[in-house]
Amino acid sequence: MNAGCFKREFKDILVSVQAVDRSGKVITIPANKILFEYRSNNLPENLIFLSASFKGGKNDKNKIDAEMKKLREIKNNTQPTKIKTSGRTFKNPITQTNKKDWELIRETVPLDTSFGDARISEKHCNFFINDSNASFKDIKKFIDFVTDFVEKKNRNKIRKRNKNIRIMNKKKILVLCGGISKERTISLDTGKQVAKELKKNKYKVIICEPDNNLLKNIRLYKPDIIFNALHGQFGEDGYIQTILETQKVPYTHSGVISSSIAMDKELSKKIFIEKKILTPKYMKINILYSIINVGFMPIFRLIRTKRMTNR
Repeated sequence: MNAGCFKREFKDILVSVQAVDRSGKVITIPANKILFEYRSNNLPENLIFLSASFKGGKNDKNKIDAEMKKLREIKNNTQPTKIKTSGRTFKNPITQTNKKDWELIRETVPLDTSFGDARISEKHCNFFINDSNASFKDIKKFIDFVTDFVEKKNRNKIRKRNKNIRIMNKKKILVLCGGISKERTISLDTGKQVAKELKKNKYKVIICEPDNNLLKNIRLYKPDIIFNALHGQFGEDGYIQTILETQKVPYTHSGVISSSIAMDKELSKKIFIEKKILTPKYMKINILYSIINVGFMPIFRLIRTKRMTNR
């Protein structure tokens, strides 16, 4: 998105962004090649962003400190801070009216409206506050209520900033853990903890091992998303990702190519260097062969000497 505040936006100081596409190609996109609009841009959603370059300017340190203090005070006086919120909920309907999102809500929705422990902030009506134990269901109902209420009363449509709010309700999640690598035990622990936290948030969860019944379980359970909690070989090297791709079910973790390349540390280093991505110098050593044939201390001294030389 094109975030912004205090009459400035992300686009105003951006020089370029660096990203990797689905084929694993690292690209640099200049800011003047990106179409920025209010809280949006035209970049493909399948890019993974690695870094961004920004431009700045010089100024007196005391003036900078004073400006930061002023902006901080404005924010603290106009927006809720140090309490539980999900940030601003709606975008300004700039194509329909000159009024801000919070103005439409304040003029339309009774400010004492609440759903469970979810309510409107007195400081800024576009912030919804979790007073204590508001559930996802409470927040979701509140957002839908405000959306419909504003549209009916003002004939203006306000759009949610987070387009995933609607689709995340009561998802069925299959947590994949265990596996055959040396990190099986930690993967099982990871899977259990992930499932525990997801269940706390009212998601429907099933834990599954990547065994001969994996495809059968996926088709039987029909998850909305697969949480990949596998560690090491088979889980992070593109193998399980290839299998999951055939099932056409969204999953967490990088894709097939990214995973397979990232598991090969030397290949990753070579790609970083080729693409001029800053990365520390490296040295490849066959530790087991070297220790057996040379001994541990000579290898340790070599590595230490090499590190000192590279500083």
